[in-house]
Amino acid sequence: MHLRKLSLGIGYVGGTLNINSLTLIAGEAFGENLQETGDILEKALDTDADPESRLKTFIALSTALECKDKIFKNATDLDAFLQKLLVQVLVPTLVWHAGLTAEAMRTMAVACVCSVLNPGVQVDLFPQAATIAPFLEKLTPLLLSLTEDSSSRSRQLAIEALTLIKLIASKRKCWDTDALLKVYPELLKRLDDPTDTVRITAVKAIAIIFKEPPSEFTKSNYNGHHEHLIDTLVTHFDDDDDDLQSHLADCLKVIAGVASKTTLLDKFNKHKKLTRNSAKLEDLFREFISIA
Repeated sequence: MHLRKLSLGIGYVGGTLNINSLTLIAGEAFGENLQETGDILEKALDTDADPESRLKTFIALSTALECKDKIFKNATDLDAFLQKLLVQVLVPTLVWHAGLTAEAMRTMAVACVCSVLNPGVQVDLFPQAATIAPFLEKLTPLLLSLTEDSSSRSRQLAIEALTLIKLIASKRKCWDTDALLKVYPELLKRLDDPTDTVRITAVKAIAIIFKEPPSEFTKSNYNGHHEHLIDTLVTHFDDDDDDLQSHLADCLKVIAGVASKTTLLDKFNKHKKLTRNSAKLEDLFREFISIA
């Protein structure tokens, strides 16, 4: 399919660019014309474009990106396209603006970020560590800000996107202690989120970002962080929600692999007198100490 045929789904409605059918009909042609596709998306998703058209385009783009093994099958210069899509097309919409329309746009934009970062089976995303740095610097602060967005769906998706960034950065050996220290405190705050789905997403994310952490973080000079993590997670372990408790237990197991046995013992002795779930907590800490 040539770009001219691909462009048949593109037109102007009411003076605004309408490419809603582009990403749904393009198939492999999407990836075969990445420069042109990127330019079209940049115009269609400009923050000054018609809101209804932008929203439909976001939905279509997110749907297409879930089939990245197909649309990027014959793609060349994929990294450059993905970086443009993230930094130039999606980042402007992630910036906070007042109003329900802006809120809806942020939610769709962060959904697209997740779709971009979610790995395909055959597509190797960001194979070089050097290509990750530019969008990490732009994206991470905005995603951290979005974890406090008024939309619970935006908060949840922002957490998921941060998790995907961690997985990509770890795979490329560029997930370091500085990145970890920027991200994890904001995730801990979400354990107090009013929405259960966001809380559970945050617990799962904490477990992922502390699995195989930077070796520097496991050293004793980061013991204050280890203690803070255990204190916060154990405090929430008293929650009555069985599902949340289960995820917290899994998360604490991961943290037990980071903290020293002395720290674990000290924290158990402190919290066993304060928690309502002292029996469950004792079972957990016995397991932790046996593997620490």
